[in-house]
Amino acid sequence: MITAIYLSHNRLDFVKQSFLPFMRECKSSLVKQAIIYDDNSTDGTSDFLMSHYYNLPLKFRYIREEFNSSWKQINSTYPIAEKYILKVDNDIVIPNSYVKYLFDVMEKDNSIGFAGLRTGNACYIGDSSLVSVRNIGGVGLFRTEEIKRLGGIREPMIKEEKRFFGFTDLQNRSNLKKVWVDGMVKDLSKVLKDKQMDYLNENWTR
Repeated sequence: MITAIYLSHNRLDFVKQSFLPFMRECKSSLVKQAIIYDDNSTDGTSDFLMSHYYNLPLKFRYIREEFNSSWKQINSTYPIAEKYILKVDNDIVIPNSYVKYLFDVMEKDNSIGFAGLRTGNACYIGDSSLVSVRNIGGVGLFRTEEIKRLGGIREPMIKEEKRFFGFTDLQNRSNLKKVWVDGMVKDLSKVLKDKQMDYLNENWTR
């Protein structure tokens, strides 16, 4: 049903808090395969991920490669993915059963293409369980068929082009609905703002 991917490039202090919840959620029977992408980390993140990887079930794969961007990791995944792709950034701590919640939302409404955390609003808990939004951010469940139909994620725009890049561009090209699913999702990059600025300065395209 679900192919889960964990996107990581350095930020070891975030990884130590976010990776274990990711593993917990991936032990669900809904997740048929889980891919841990390590974009050639250099700060100890690789050692930390590998130390846990050896104890994981066979459905987990660890790939360390120099992608220089998380959008390339999505494009490497969708041709072999299950019905849904769960994307999790390494600064997101997933709450218990959040993946099943996302799955249930998508299964009930085929007009929804993307469900998860709204970009820039990680910790909001609203009155409504589903809110229509423009884009899904740090954690989301995507319909694989829609990503295939769109031809995956286009390369980031050059400065002269008037369009978004990466996941934003992918979602903007889709006519399917994007819904923000409430949940107590902790976004570490909003807790550690100084650290986040350091990471943004590393120039890694997300």
